[in-house]
Amino acid sequence: MSMLRSFFHGFRAPFFAVFFILRSPSLLALVSVPLLISLGLFVFFFVYVDGIATVYVQEAARWMAGLAPPWLASAGTLVLRLAVWVTLFVVSSLGFTVVGGILASPFNDWLSRRVSLVRLKKGQNAPVRTQGAPLSMGTVIVLEFKRTAILIILGGIAFFLAMVPLMQVPALLLGSAAVAFEYLGFPLSRRDPRLSTIVKFMARHPLRSLGFGAGVLVLMAIPFAGVLTIPLAVTGATLTHDELWQNRVCD
Repeated sequence: MSMLRSFFHGFRAPFFAVFFILRSPSLLALVSVPLLISLGLFVFFFVYVDGIATVYVQEAARWMAGLAPPWLASAGTLVLRLAVWVTLFVVSSLGFTVVGGILASPFNDWLSRRVSLVRLKKGQNAPVRTQGAPLSMGTVIVLEFKRTAILIILGGIAFFLAMVPLMQVPALLLGSAAVAFEYLGFPLSRRDPRLSTIVKFMARHPLRSLGFGAGVLVLMAIPFAGVLTIPLAVTGATLTHDELWQNRVCD
């Protein structure tokens, strides 16, 4: 039962972050910047890039209309249109995770720091030590780039593993671990910027970490909720870390 409770506490963290942010007006300004970056990427892919792709699809449709029967040309146009939307969805999802995450990393670092301060002001005993010395913007971006690279590698392995029969559960666990590694890095980097610190933390709290990663994956799977994933995941990761530290479960 305690194992399930630990997993559930991690799983609910990114969703609980919604209420935590709404009850803390000082966090809304920091949340707005990553949100605007994500929305900007969304508009870029689904308005600008889609407009360019539509021109090429129309040219292809005219070309097929001159070579194939009308029904076949119409079917081919529909297939091309669906292919464009699927490609845009995949690329935009990667854009939210990679480009959006890296561009917004300084704001996410400030957001994580502010979440700990808000907990402290609310008397929830968030440890002052988690603040640490502020990291430079360059250091934050480099750390985020490294974590994102590991996220992409592990995510790719999980994707191909999911296509192997009976390996869907291990693939899901690996994907959850990869996402947890990415976002837990924000609060943990304030204690120690080394990536090994994240690995050690997750090894000490595997179920809590996997539950958190699974919660973020579910959030990412909700239609049109992708733009909210990054600030909610950063907030949820900070709440998870600070709560464990507060309970003297962390080292």
